[in-house]
Amino acid sequence: MGPAGRRIAIAAAAVGIVSFVISIPALRAQDYEIYKQFAGTGASDPQGPLIQGPDGLYGTTSTGGSGDCDGGGFLGCGTIYRLEPNGDVTILHEFQVGEGRPSIYPLVRASDGNLYGTTYQAGQPPCPCGTVYRLDPQGNFDTIHTFQGDDGIHPTSGLIEPVAGELWGTTGAGGPTTSTACAFGCGTVYRIHFDGGFTTMHALDESDEEGDNPTGNLVLASDGDLYGVTASGGTGFNGTFFKITLNGNWTTIVPLPTGFYLSNGLILAPNGDFIGTTFTGGAFGLGSVYRLTASGESEILHSMAEDGLSALERYFLEKPDVVLLDLVMKGMYGLDVLSKLREIDPLVKVIVVSADVQTSSRQMVQDGGAAGFINKPATTDQVVQMVEQVLKGVSPWN
Repeated sequence: MGPAGRRIAIAAAAVGIVSFVISIPALRAQDYEIYKQFAGTGASDPQGPLIQGPDGLYGTTSTGGSGDCDGGGFLGCGTIYRLEPNGDVTILHEFQVGEGRPSIYPLVRASDGNLYGTTYQAGQPPCPCGTVYRLDPQGNFDTIHTFQGDDGIHPTSGLIEPVAGELWGTTGAGGPTTSTACAFGCGTVYRIHFDGGFTTMHALDESDEEGDNPTGNLVLASDGDLYGVTASGGTGFNGTFFKITLNGNWTTIVPLPTGFYLSNGLILAPNGDFIGTTFTGGAFGLGSVYRLTASGESEILHSMAEDGLSALERYFLEKPDVVLLDLVMKGMYGLDVLSKLREIDPLVKVIVVSADVQTSSRQMVQDGGAAGFINKPATTDQVVQMVEQVLKGVSPWN
């Protein structure tokens, strides 16, 4: 393509390459440096996306720190850290037993200057249901809400602040309503104030075909309403696309057009459309990219390729700028596909997205010439950040 944009082919979450094409501004190659490897920092396994702060980048790790969440003290309970401009990592908080592990969703720096986030599997039996926490600039940590079950179980999103002083999020289960489909409740949308004042704004009711297990951060659209998706339930049991006003009025806009296992929520496109992905579903049952509109239009933009050979054929025909590729491929292993792609085009940019977390597999991927590696499940922000890095010529390997 010309300088106006680039093409990205997104590989199947299960197999293959998607020929879905989007246009983004052209990115010039830039100088880069590796800020820090996490080895030796006291933190490990960073999963949540980074956010920009006034004095560095902030994020969380799911292991590391002094907590003893595994019963042996080997892995730790996770940390909150700051990545300094000079590349140093400063540990701001080490989660302890009872505080839970930080979720994979991003922190939010709220209008009061504090960081807020969510954890899962925190709290006391019979419901270690998760928490909402706050970290102030001085490093003081507070759990401002502990979920009890009837107000939600296991946060399935980070927090957003659509109105100053109000943080909104979702839980994947819990709530006062149970059904055959949701023995422990179908999930909630909640609002919490900085002082911990908590309100369940909506408890999902699968009997009303609202869906269950809302997944991923809510999105604030230009109309002032919040939009999101559920991972299952609704007509066809594929999940639903919903809107909720800041007064708590819920509307199920449309059932999702494709299969199960959402990758993670939605992103808002510049034209006001909502874009999401799934791990499965689509024409081949192998995943899809879909589009939704606030008026209820839904469209599968593309289904993932059927097998490795199809992926190679599509690359040869379409020559995208970036390929996302899994290792577990029908008919052809992902590393073999990577090798063939590099034979076709030695300059191909391939990002491997896989649930295989073995160090040896990651090394084989790097040795095979991949531009990057993302562990599944991955958030939309993680994928977008990696794609942007690769298009800029920045190597994400560290």
